[in-house]
Amino acid sequence: MRLYWSHDYVIAREDFDTTRKSGWIIDSLDAEPIPGLHIAMPEPLTAVDLVEIHAPHYIEAVRTGVPLGLAQSQGFRWDAGLWTMACAHTSGMVAATEHALETGRTGGSLTSGPHHAKYNR
Repeated sequence: MRLYWSHDYVIAREDFDTTRKSGWIIDSLDAEPIPGLHIAMPEPLTAVDLVEIHAPHYIEAVRTGVPLGLAQSQGFRWDAGLWTMACAHTSGMVAATEHALETGRTGGSLTSGPHHAKYNR
């Protein structure tokens, strides 16, 4: 099984279980590897890719923190790392999906929280 993860998954300053647990899982897997599990870093999505997933005004708000209410509409306090973290998680989900579709094999991402995703918030 291929499992996507990046250090950017935990880069935001928000110190909440959702923003930290993927790092704890990776630490556990480093200590006790699971045979047949391959950890892979997702390729970053481009701005063009992201516009297909989210509204441009929402993307800009998460990237810049303006307007703050929209930038924080997912429930996390905004900081510059939030943009990097959100892009990494989105990239991981897309990579896992593409892996599964292309190979017919199981793919996953240690992504947390995107079940709250909406196009414009």
